[in-house]
This record gives sequence, structure tokens and C-alpha cells, in this order.
Amino acid sequence: MEQKWIKKWADAKIFEPEIDNNRPKFFATFPYPYINAYLHVGHLYSLMRTEAFVRYKRMKGFNVLFPQAWHATGSPIISATERVIAKEPKQIKIMKDMGITGDLLAKFEKPEFWIEFFEPECEKDYKSMGMSVDWRRSFHTTSLNPHYDKFIRWQFRKLKEKNYVIKGKFPVVWCPKCETAIGDHARKEGEGETTQDFIWGKFRLKDSDLILMAGTTRPDAFYGQTHIWIDPDATYKIVKVKDEKWVVGPEAVKKIEDQYDKTGVIGEIHAKELMGKWTRGPLVDYDTYIVPAWFIDANVGSGIVYSALEDPVDLYELERIHNDMDLIRQYNLDEEVIAKLKPISIIDIPGMGENLGKEIGDEFGVKSPDDKKRIEEAKGELNKRVFRKGVMKNNCGACAGMTVQDALVYLKKHLIEANEAVMFYELSGKVVCRCLTEAVVNVVSDQWFVDYANPEWKKLAHECLDQMKLYPEKSRQQFNHVIDWLHEWACTRETGLGTKLPWDEKWLIESLSDSTIYMAYYTIVHKLQKLNPDDVTDELFDYVLLGKGDCKDPVWDEMKAEFDYWYPMDFRNSGKDLIQNHLTFSIFIHTAIFKKE
Repeated sequence: MEQKWIKKWADAKIFEPEIDNNRPKFFATFPYPYINAYLHVGHLYSLMRTEAFVRYKRMKGFNVLFPQAWHATGSPIISATERVIAKEPKQIKIMKDMGITGDLLAKFEKPEFWIEFFEPECEKDYKSMGMSVDWRRSFHTTSLNPHYDKFIRWQFRKLKEKNYVIKGKFPVVWCPKCETAIGDHARKEGEGETTQDFIWGKFRLKDSDLILMAGTTRPDAFYGQTHIWIDPDATYKIVKVKDEKWVVGPEAVKKIEDQYDKTGVIGEIHAKELMGKWTRGPLVDYDTYIVPAWFIDANVGSGIVYSALEDPVDLYELERIHNDMDLIRQYNLDEEVIAKLKPISIIDIPGMGENLGKEIGDEFGVKSPDDKKRIEEAKGELNKRVFRKGVMKNNCGACAGMTVQDALVYLKKHLIEANEAVMFYELSGKVVCRCLTEAVVNVVSDQWFVDYANPEWKKLAHECLDQMKLYPEKSRQQFNHVIDWLHEWACTRETGLGTKLPWDEKWLIESLSDSTIYMAYYTIVHKLQKLNPDDVTDELFDYVLLGKGDCKDPVWDEMKAEFDYWYPMDFRNSGKDLIQNHLTFSIFIHTAIFKKE
């Protein structure tokens, strides 16, 4: 029964729509799967939402286009090929589990063969499930497809013309073994994790030439600093950095070398030697006291944290010390100083009072410092309110009256210029490269980036999003958040499969950067790929996709009519995990390349 109807549909070409101005059109897409293995049930689960919807639309009288292509860009195929060549047991088992052995297995020692083998296998699976796809428009990515290769080169030249692709010194997620930046699709673990700004403030130890480096994502809270937290059981390193002596946790030494400057360990100091001493931190004209904290790990960040008691974690931990005289005596702390440590109010949030940490703690039902889950939830909610609604108070110097977000931008620049802080970066979570090496943050300069940090471009992306219907609607908040926090994205790498960067061909465009507007390519690919690749030019794409220039061939007008009829896309279905990269990237790049309509 299945085969009968699959054949009848194919023979009747009912899934191969042509331009029909007498019917409403409906153009739906589903992400192209990566073809380094057979498709799995996760693909089917997500795909069926699109499949059901387009069949419904056809029955409602719409002229429906549902195309499908295949993704091969990046390092997964190359990495797997290398593991097959090395006869790595785990990879060989994966191949055998897919039924690939003997002479066939040997063919997988060439990366091109993965595409040659899996593309028809994936298409066969789609067809056997009865998917209503227009297979005339199928293609795969990378330079192994010269027509798509020309399309991506055109796209990147357009981005560079508008200064949206830049070269600069930026932090990237880095594989020490592959010696390259690794995008989401080149990761075995940690998709979506990115680099986070951590500014290390300089807290100068009183009557000493030592500087305690305290890491934070919130330099605005320097205005409300009350004391320094250190790991009470740690032995800290003293490192010579340029002309200064920094005190940091043991793991921070390599970070300094990777991200900032060459250094040398010149000594050690135990936490007990620092406890109860005084420092002077950035932005204020008073000293801060050094206090033990058991939630601080000397091997995380810089190993030292400063406290602003609007933070409920800090507030309740200090309450623990306030209530424990044994602790105060054990660490030789000054009881009077500890008793005087109180929150300093620096941020106005509509509807909240002076003591933000206590107020949010009460709201979440925190009863004691041991209510760790509630305290963390309270902290998360307070941070959201601070970033969305917070305004700096009059006691915040040059930042008085600024929104918290504007203050963060100002302070990062100001503190570094004043030699009061240094910018460092941490990963938002664990990342493992497909070569099985754990990633680190590296600051690179000889690298190309898509400048998603560009504020004017962010405005365009928000305007585009505002016109879109989202299902579920609650995902809009996440999209807006991602547009706001996205920064420069490393769009090239030196190894793998892909398209070479047109103006700097030692680089390949990475997999999340060559897959942002390919939905437009679907509208013309069935006609384009009949052309000689040498005849596929920027001038062609300018005419067909942007309406610029003059027609040089009747097929150009045919393709332009296809694009003008089917675009814009009516429906894009994807997984929510791609909001943080692919889907938001797609919004940005569409606004950069195409006319608003």
C-alpha cells in the first residue's frame, strides 16, 4: 500500500509545484540534516510537524513548496574519517552498528564518500516515509557542490560590503588539539555554549604590592562592593603580569597566558594569610574586607570574588557568618567589621525597595542560607529584573541615571582604560570538540567574525522579529534575549569541509555561517544547477535575489520569477535549541542581504 501511493504521488508530480498566481502559496522548510550517519527518530519527530502542516495546507487549496537539502559543512565528517583511518574502536563500532563493514568501510576513509553514500540513503528514508518533498530542489553544501559554493561566496561578499564580516581580536571557543575555533556543529558536547565576559577587577591589598584579581560579570556592582570572598582552604598563586603582582587561583594562571599576557608564578599565599585584611577596589573611595566563603572555588574564574550584597547568594552567606562566632574566631576576623557589613543600594528597580537581595529572597520564600535551590532561583530572577529594568542610582558616579545595560558597556571600557580591571572570558558551560578534546577560551586576532554585536544590525533583527509569528509565542522572549547578547561570531575555521572565504582562502566558512539564508536558494536551485558553474556569478544572484542589474540570460528571469513568487518563506520549523544560534543568525542575515519586503 505504501509503495503504491508513493509511486502514484511521484508519477503525478504532486509535490513539484510550479508558479500559480491563481492560488495562495505556502513555502515551508525544515533544517537540512547533517549527513554523517543515517537519519534517526529525532529527525522524524521534528520533521513530522512540517510534513503534517504542508499536507493540511495542500488540502486547503494552497500551492505548497516543501523542499529538502543536506548539510555536510564543518568538521564532523572529517573527524569521523580520521577516526576510521585510525581504526578507532568506538568509531569502528558505530560504523558496524550501521551495517558498514569490510570493503565498504574502507571507502569511508575519504570524506567525499560520506556525502556520496549518506545523501541518497537519507533521501530514500524520506521517500519511504512518504514525505511530500519536491526532490528537484535537493542539494548538499560545501565546495563539492560548486553551485551552492558560489551562492555562499556571494552571500559573504555581500556581508563584507556592509562591514558585517570583520577581522579583530575576540574570544572564541577553542580546541587546543585541533588548534581552531569550534562552532556548535563541530562539538560532541556543549552546543549553544559560548564565551562570557568576565571582567577581573583589581583589588589592591593594603600595605602591600599584591593585587587580588576578582572576576565578575557585573562590573556595575563595583559601586556596591562590601567585601571580598576567598576560598578558605586554597593556596593562591602570585604571578608577575607586566609590572604588577596578581593573586589568583591556580587554574587562572593558564587563562592569563591564553587570553592576556605571558606570566610567571613568583610565589604562593594561603587564604589564611589574606583573611581579615583590607583591599581597595575599583570605583570607590573606601576599603573592603577579606572574608572566607565556602561556595568559592579557587579553581573557577580568577579564584576570587567580590561581594555586593544585593546578590541573595552573598547576602545569605554573610548571614551564616554573622550568626557563627566560632567561624569569626577561627579565621581571626574582626567581629565589629563583620557586623557592619550591610548592602549598599545602587540600583533602582520599579516596584522594589532598597534591599534587593533580601526582598527577592523573601519573595522566593528563602528561610536560611541552606535554602540553596530557592536562593539560586531568586538570584536568577533578580538578575533578569536588573538587566531589563534596572537604573543606576545617584551614588554611582559617572553611571548615575544610566540603565544597567548602558552602565555595563561604559564600565568595561572605562575600567580597562583606567587600569582598574582586565577583560577575561569564561565558557558558559562545558564544551567538548568532536575530536574528544575539552575546549577552552582563546583570544584570537587572525580570525574572521560575523559582527552580530553591531547595534544597528541588532535593531534590524528586532524589527524583523517583531513582524514574525512565533509558535509558541513565549519563545519571543528568548529570541529577543539572544539578539541582545549575541556578539562577534567566529565564522571561519582552517579545517573541515565547506566554502572558502572568498577574500582570504586559507579559511573555510563554518557550518552555522553557511546555513542562514539557504531557504532562498531552494526557490531557484532546480534551475540554477542546470547551468555551468562558471556561469553562476555574483551578477546572477544580484539580479535574481536582489533585483539589481540587467538580465543576461532568459533563465535568470525564470529564476527571478521563482524567487519573487515563493519568497518570503511562510513557515520555518525547527528545534528550540537552535534559537540560540541558527534561527537567530537566520534573522540577522536575512535583514542584511534582502530588501525588507
